[in-house]
Amino acid sequence: MDWYDLGYELLHDCYEIPESLESYIDYEKFGKEVGYDGYAEYSDGIIAVR
Repeated sequence: MDWYDLGYELLHDCYEIPESLESYIDYEKFGKEVGYDGYAEYSDGIIAVR
């Protein structure tokens, strides 16, 4: 899992995203923003809950 995967998973678990908006969402950036609250990136790219 990387920042993109985290952002994608969190948004799609919490919201219904219309297909017409998919290309406008920066999942990696969103994942990093929420990642500061309980997630960490390690050298192998895995994000884990702290």
